[in-house]
Amino acid sequence: MKKGTIRGFLFYVVSVLTVISCVLVATLQNVYATGEQEENNENNNVIEYLDDVTNLEWVENSSATLSWELVLEANYYSIEVIVYENNGTTLIGSTTTGTTSNEIDLQQEIHTVVGDVTYDYVKVKAVVVSQYKENDVVMKQGLSVVSNSITYQLVEFTKIPDPTNVCIIDGHIAQFNYDIEDVEAAVSGVNFYIEFNNSCNYWTYGVKRSDITWDNGTVQVDISNHINNVYKHFAKPENNTFIVAVSIEANDGYFKSNTVKSLEHYDFEGYLEFIPDPTNVCIIDGHIAQFN
Repeated sequence: MKKGTIRGFLFYVVSVLTVISCVLVATLQNVYATGEQEENNENNNVIEYLDDVTNLEWVENSSATLSWELVLEANYYSIEVIVYENNGTTLIGSTTTGTTSNEIDLQQEIHTVVGDVTYDYVKVKAVVVSQYKENDVVMKQGLSVVSNSITYQLVEFTKIPDPTNVCIIDGHIAQFNYDIEDVEAAVSGVNFYIEFNNSCNYWTYGVKRSDITWDNGTVQVDISNHINNVYKHFAKPENNTFIVAVSIEANDGYFKSNTVKSLEHYDFEGYLEFIPDPTNVCIIDGHIAQFN
């Protein structure tokens, strides 16, 4: 091969290799840069964990005010308001709002969801999420916490009067007075609560209106079985006291009464009839257990 031809061939090979090297370097740089950028973007999109909302509850004696404990670091709370028909299961719709406080009135949001459709009342739940924001971007947030369901009235309802003179008579009869003109129209039943050991622990049960004798403004219900159940399951020797509480459940068009407690504390053992211990326990004829 001639020298000129060899030089030309070598120049061609070197040129090709140089081009390939440049392409590889550029590609590797691009891959590295892209990977680094994607990693940075991924890190930027990660939302850090924030503590969850606690003690989420509807404020008593308010129509639709929700409250909760403030969360450390949180500067915003996102709230989804979910509205159902009065059966509590058929969804009407939902909307999202928020606040920097730990309390919010949701009446406006409820009416926005309901719109022009006519309901006597609806059922409402709320989902609250604690958040930390920077420039309206969520940087941290907790898990969603769902409230209990409340009844929100859209028309004027009648409240059932609270029971009065709640007490125990004859050791096992819960008694209270009421002032209701049309018991059949207003009342669906009565809830009884036995609070024991001076705590917030309750043994609770309900009685249908039809199973109660509503006589001249006074109701009496035998709760001896429930006193016994509380004693067996909860009350211990260090403190055997209890009080009874009553609330009256409502039919459609009415609100139930508040829960009213008796003022007097009662002694479980004072109202229980104990079976005497067996005596003379023995085996006779080798296979018969006998006692007096």
